[in-house]
Amino acid sequence: MIDSFSIAIVGAGNVATNLALSLFETGVTIRSVYSRNMENTHVLATQVNARAISSLAEVHPDVSVIVIAVSDDEIGHVAHHLQSHSALIVHCSGSVDINVLSGCKNYGVFYPFVVMRKAVRTDFTNVDFFIEANDEIHLSLLNTLAGKLTKSVKTLHSKARLALHISGVFANNFVNLQFIIAQQLLNENGMDFDVLRPMLANYFQLLLQSNPATIQTGPAIRHDDRVIQKHLELLGSHSDFKEVYRLLTAQIQQLPQQ
Repeated sequence: MIDSFSIAIVGAGNVATNLALSLFETGVTIRSVYSRNMENTHVLATQVNARAISSLAEVHPDVSVIVIAVSDDEIGHVAHHLQSHSALIVHCSGSVDINVLSGCKNYGVFYPFVVMRKAVRTDFTNVDFFIEANDEIHLSLLNTLAGKLTKSVKTLHSKARLALHISGVFANNFVNLQFIIAQQLLNENGMDFDVLRPMLANYFQLLLQSNPATIQTGPAIRHDDRVIQKHLELLGSHSDFKEVYRLLTAQIQQLPQQ
């Protein structure tokens, strides 16, 4: 059982914090926490009754899993310092290939497909976890570990996981940028973002029940050039917003008619 294992957490940011706290609450022992920021390390270690360590060399030799939850660029660097460890070493990135860990004895990927923030606890119950490992034994271990947090655990190889990550960037990160632009335009014209919330609530409810291609609306899909021109004029000196508007309009107009 995974309860008999102990794990180490590398990182103390958004992902590391949410995973550590949630795993700890399920009864998994967090033996140690390491990050480059010792203040953050001590805070997280205290929350999960773990030892705050100041070096990767201090990771206990008997931990069964080492979770690397750091920035993508740092994963390979961290893994290099853990190559002699016998634990299953996993990273939590959507865009980094499993092979970045191939210098380690046992390795895998433990990827929760959700946006996380330290200030807001993540409920992993219905979050998809995508896992990958260097062999079936360690894949089974990751399946058990993820199953402590969620009802949905899926095996996914690195190339498909990268495609999933890109889709998330389009669906979440890029869409949120549009909200930021909308908020600025509303504020400049004496309105608040709250005026959009009922419309957005209706849209997301519809999206959960529909194919996105069937619910595209607006002047672009209607080829309403007069409205499009008015919008561009209203954007005035916002040349960057105009560029986004023109690009997205062109993309929408290339969609096949539903």
